[in-house]
Amino acid sequence: MVAGALLPGPAPDRSAPIVAPDTVALSGPPIATRRRPPWGDEESLTPATSTGTSAGGPDQDAPSPAPPNQGSRLARLARRASWNLTDQVITAATNTALFVVLARTVSTHRLDAFTNAFYVFTLMIGIGRAMVGQVLSVRFSGASGRPLRTAIGQAFGFVLVVTTAVSVIVAAVGAVALTTDGGRTLGAALLALAVVLPALIMQDACRMAFFARSDARQAALNDGLWAVLQFGGIAALIRFGHAEVGYLVLAWGGGAAVCVLLALSQLRVVPSIRGTGDWLRRSWDLSRFFLAENLLTSGAFTGGFLLVGALVGEGAVSAIRGAQVLVGPLETLSAAMFTFALPELARRTWLEVRTRWKIAVVASATMLTVALLYTVALWLVPDGVGRLVFRDNWDGPRQVLLPIALGSAAARACLGPAVTIYAMGLARRTFRLMIVEAPLVLSLMIGGALAYGVVGAAWGLAANQALLVPLWFLTLRSVLRLPREQREAEAFGGADPHDAAARYDSDQPDAVPADRGPPYRPRHATTGTPLPGGSATDRPRARHSAR
Repeated sequence: MVAGALLPGPAPDRSAPIVAPDTVALSGPPIATRRRPPWGDEESLTPATSTGTSAGGPDQDAPSPAPPNQGSRLARLARRASWNLTDQVITAATNTALFVVLARTVSTHRLDAFTNAFYVFTLMIGIGRAMVGQVLSVRFSGASGRPLRTAIGQAFGFVLVVTTAVSVIVAAVGAVALTTDGGRTLGAALLALAVVLPALIMQDACRMAFFARSDARQAALNDGLWAVLQFGGIAALIRFGHAEVGYLVLAWGGGAAVCVLLALSQLRVVPSIRGTGDWLRRSWDLSRFFLAENLLTSGAFTGGFLLVGALVGEGAVSAIRGAQVLVGPLETLSAAMFTFALPELARRTWLEVRTRWKIAVVASATMLTVALLYTVALWLVPDGVGRLVFRDNWDGPRQVLLPIALGSAAARACLGPAVTIYAMGLARRTFRLMIVEAPLVLSLMIGGALAYGVVGAAWGLAANQALLVPLWFLTLRSVLRLPREQREAEAFGGADPHDAAARYDSDQPDAVPADRGPPYRPRHATTGTPLPGGSATDRPRARHSAR
């Protein structure tokens, strides 16, 4: 029900939709729509759905188009949302189970080496999502067919080039570590990671491509298969006495490689190495801000944790980490809603200002309510349950559980405006907020640690999240108050958003014959200019509205 309330479909009335900016109406019978692809040089000519109009005028005997089935639309949205949640649960549970299995079966020294390799993987995942995953969700969620496959192929080619270059660096560091007395285990882990890193990052890129296609079911099945393969390989290594860290990393990444091959066949995509430059050039207006945000926020939070640990002493960072593990289900739910809502909102360019504001408020209110209820449930859990889970290490997480949970709830309240702004492609606006957040979280955590130790640092983290909530909503309000053409110009780097060639800088844009007249442009996408060849009272004809 929440999914349906958040993402209403287009209504077949006079008020709604703006024609997608890649559509040009062509005159002459039969009515057809030349679709300018949002990527590449492909051209397709698709007959428009007949509404009883011919060269001689409307056909009075033609049947009226049936209204959309509201129930079926809500059911489809609910199914997609449930598969998004399923995929996030599989991913979170797999990562947690992986560490639990290794912690119970290998020595601390080997576990530390695997953890360092996992940190390199986590850093590359953040970069990959900033440069590829989020761009696909924002800019290509409305594309389909060959244009979408071309974009995904170029994006995957970019991933392979970047990860291969990083793998060379990781292998060099691992080779150096092998020559030291205490670094042989770490060196083996890094050398194994260098072999499988492209497959690991490609697996996540395929997952994000499925989300962009609103095919979360395939993403969930693919992640489920990876879990089976990696745990099967790790179990076999442990069973036959080969639980060396290098073999464990290879088993982990080898399962990802199998899933990548399967995903590429499902997507019908071949990574295009030659398209690497095209992808970077055509997505740089968005990806540069996404990348800067990722590096800025990751650096601020990681630096804050390290400084708190240095100021407070042993046990401070583990206490905060332990409390964050307990609120992990909220992170999983939030990630599921974000990955579901981002492409769904990005493709619905016709949504009105009031609808977008309502979506943001409902999404934030829903997540905040769930987070507060979960916080109360955590607070009421008996102390013995915590000691059963954390054993002797429970005292630290128990001290900071309340501020960490409340801070997580405040972060969930930011989800609505965040996903709405991201979906409009306004990465520059979100980057400004990250510039504010980075010094804010550092100063509040360090100030709290100096005053009240680890508890003060946790409350500083919660205060940072709470202060960001009004900033996100104020930013959304200022964005929605902008004229539509100004928002679109900002989202596409100043290019005309209704011109597919300028929007994606295509080398071979569609050519519209001179006898076809000027490109079709909806009246309310401009400043009141009437339609070419028509009066100011003419209504735009869109694929989502009835004539």
